[in-house]
Amino acid sequence: MEKLYRPDFFSSVQQATSDDDRELLKALVDQIAALEDMEHEEKHDHHAALFAVSLSQDNVVQTGVTIVYNQVSLNREEGYNSTTGVFICPIAGVYFFTYSCLPAEGVETSVAIFKNGDRLSSIDTILPDGSTQQVERSELILLQKGDNVYVMLEVGSLLNNPGSLKFTGYRISD
Repeated sequence: MEKLYRPDFFSSVQQATSDDDRELLKALVDQIAALEDMEHEEKHDHHAALFAVSLSQDNVVQTGVTIVYNQVSLNREEGYNSTTGVFICPIAGVYFFTYSCLPAEGVETSVAIFKNGDRLSSIDTILPDGSTQQVERSELILLQKGDNVYVMLEVGSLLNNPGSLKFTGYRISD
């Protein structure tokens, strides 16, 4: 859509009209410019950065390294890297992340989420022998463009049943 506000149009109108007409035209031009800016904002998808990934059953999770979720079902803005397992923030803002785990039976387990190398939170489990439980945790994290977010198994071992190991994130505000 062609913009209605054109500074060259306004300057030519200023020369040909009275003071009252100029004020009225300036107010109209300002309103048109504001409406066009609002239309641009409405078209801009503030939640454009989002991803949803999981780990395929044939992959093993190792302790002390980033979990590389290799099944990508959604990756708008290409923030998640399925080779490294790291989400690199493409648009600054507040993000909502979830991560899950399925601890091995009777094993103490800790799975943590990190931002730029700093541990933010973890899922810690100590389950009795012969039992396991699917666990999920959510975090709100303020990110700047280029910040890294990833998940790591710190202690223990995980079962990898279909859909049990997931990592998701999306931008919720500026």
